[in-house]
Amino acid sequence: LFIMAKAASGIHTHLKGIDRIEETLSKHVQRIEYVKNPDFVRFESSINKFVRDGDRVPIIVDITTLLHDLGVSNDRIQSIIKPIVEHRNRELPFFGFRWEIERTMRRNMEERREVLSEVLSNSVFEEFSNKEGMADESS
Repeated sequence: LFIMAKAASGIHTHLKGIDRIEETLSKHVQRIEYVKNPDFVRFESSINKFVRDGDRVPIIVDITTLLHDLGVSNDRIQSIIKPIVEHRNRELPFFGFRWEIERTMRRNMEERREVLSEVLSNSVFEEFSNKEGMADESS
C-alpha cells in the first residue's frame, strides 16, 4: 500500500511538472494564423491548371484582374504576363516510348513552374502580399 501511494504521488508530481512546462511554453510560443484571401484562393486553382495542364487563360485573367485592381498600368501588366503568354510547351514525341513522353511532360511542368515563379517574383506581387497581410501574428 505504501509503495502504491508513493508511486501515485510521484506520478501526480510528474504530471504537475509537465503542466507547468506546457504552461510556460504556451506563454512564449508565437501563434500564427493564416488568413485565406479570396484572391489567393482563386489563384491556387489557376496556378494548378497552368502548371499541371498548361492552361494559361485562367492565370492570365486572374493576374491581369488583380494588377488592374491594384492600379498597375496596362503596359506594366503586359510586361509582367508576357512570359506566360509567350511560353510554349515542348512537343510530345509522336512515336516515343512511354518514358520519353513522361519525361517531356515533367519537363513541361517544370518549365511552366519556372515561368510562373518568374512572373510572381515581380515586385508588384510582393507589395500586394505585404499590403494584404498574408499572416496575422499574435502572441
